[in-house]
Amino acid sequence: MDAADFIAAAVLWDLVNRHIARGQAVIALTWRRSPSDLPKRAQLALQPANGNDMDSNLASLPYALRHAYGDAALPYLEMMAERSEFTLVRTASVEELKRAVSPKYDRQHQ
Repeated sequence: MDAADFIAAAVLWDLVNRHIARGQAVIALTWRRSPSDLPKRAQLALQPANGNDMDSNLASLPYALRHAYGDAALPYLEMMAERSEFTLVRTASVEELKRAVSPKYDRQHQ
């Protein structure tokens, strides 16, 4: 990782941690495809919903993880589908798991 990439990642993680444009910052971090960040990104979806289970900030995370990391994301998608308090994250995780195991399903829903 070069200096500019390191700085960009630091700025994006700061936005995530401060809940500023959180969903977009998480997606931008996923574009970097840094394997060491995969567990950290998945953990974001496992934080308490604090009564806001319909929050959509992280709803695109399952899609982004599967497309950036492929099969490496599957255990994290399973964990998010089972344990996330965010309804939209759970639903999207299940959808991505279906797409991963059935290319036919993936083509039908694009």
